[in-house]
Parts: sequence; C-alpha cells; structure tokens
Amino acid sequence: LTRPGVKSEDMLKILKVNVIGTFNVSKAAALQMTKQKTISDKGERGVIINVASTLGIEGPPRLLSYATSKGAIIGMTLPLARDLGKFGIRV
Repeated sequence: LTRPGVKSEDMLKILKVNVIGTFNVSKAAALQMTKQKTISDKGERGVIINVASTLGIEGPPRLLSYATSKGAIIGMTLPLARDLGKFGIRV
C-alpha cells in the first residue's frame, strides 16, 4: 500500500506476529494468573506488560504494517486492563 509490490500476505504476517502474538501471550498469562493466589493484601495476582511504539500513534510513512500492528496493541491494552482488573491483574 505504501510501496509498490507490498503484498497483503506481508501485512498479515506482521499482524499475526505483533497483534495475535501479543493477544495469545496475554491470554496465556492471564489464565495462569487467575489460578494463582493473590500476591498482596490488595488482591493482586500479577501484571501483563504490552510493548507497543509511538509509531502506532504517529503512523509514519512507509511503515504501514508495523504502525498498524502497534496501534492495534495500544488499542487492545485498555480494554484488556478493564477486563482483567476484576481478577487482580494489571495491564
């Protein structure tokens, strides 16, 4: 899209690694954390840290796939935090 010859398969590969990979790791960690005893008197069970990039917000030229994937991680983090907070998991 931003360069001649960029294939949708290339975009999909980056999205699978960055977005689906982050989702799958977060899911696996959250499932394990919900089984744990709390680690504090506040009911905390753990923390998930998602790594994104300011490029996911800025959207620079020639980095469509990467910026899109990082923007998706940014977009996933707040709802994930809201969903997991009730289990004592911070995101």
